[in-house]
This record gives sequence, structure tokens and C-alpha cells, in this order.
Amino acid sequence: MSAPTPQVLAVDNGVWLSGLIYGGPAEELIQLGVTGGVRLVTTQSMIDSMVRILRERLGFSEAALEQVVQFIRECAEVLEDTVPPDGDAASTLRPAAGPGEYAVLDAADRGEASAIAVAGPSPLQQMPTWQGIPIVPLA
Repeated sequence: MSAPTPQVLAVDNGVWLSGLIYGGPAEELIQLGVTGGVRLVTTQSMIDSMVRILRERLGFSEAALEQVVQFIRECAEVLEDTVPPDGDAASTLRPAAGPGEYAVLDAADRGEASAIAVAGPSPLQQMPTWQGIPIVPLA
């Protein structure tokens, strides 16, 4: 009998930043990714954005940034970026106007996520679902 397939969660940068820096529910979620209890998905552009934040706003060294990126790559599936949708497809992103929000929704769609986890200020927290995928704000 094979092991059950873990739940797939798309996580925004707020989850990574909160979990890696402050702990709490975001850290618990990341640990589930580490142990295989869930499968986390993200995108390269989300990692790049987080690296900029850690470098420019929080003063992380290049060595520390390399460790963060390596850690994320070990506990999450990193999807290649896609071009944001135009026209009618963009209307599905109603309040999610920024590239970070688009990236996590894209990761959820392409990663076949069963939920989207968000932390920190995000317009996604105002949406209960996106294309039928529950959006779960972490405290």
C-alpha cells in the first residue's frame, strides 16, 4: 500500500518571511514541508523578491541569503515563472494586483494546490477562495 499523497500548499512570501524570522504558525507550516507532511510550492520570482527584501530591508549577508534559498529549494517545489495573464484572464486576479500575488496564485494553479497560505499584509487575505482553491490566512 502506498503512502498518501501530501496536501499541496502554495505559500506566499509572507509565509516564508514570517516562518523563517518570527516562527509561529508559518514556521509550523514550513516544518510540515520539511518533513513531507505537505508539499509546498512557490516560484522563482517569489524567491527573488524575498531575497531582495532580506538583503535590502533586513541586511542579510550573501551567505545567509544562499542558505535561505537552499533551504526553500529543499522543502518546496520551485516552479518556473510564467508571464502574467492579459485580458479576461487577468480579471480572475481582482484584488491581487501585485506581482507577488500573481506569483502565488500562479503557483497554486500550476502546482495543483489544495490551498493557498498567506501571511502578512496581502490583498489575498480578503478573498476566501481563488478559482475554488481556499485561501488560508496565517496569524
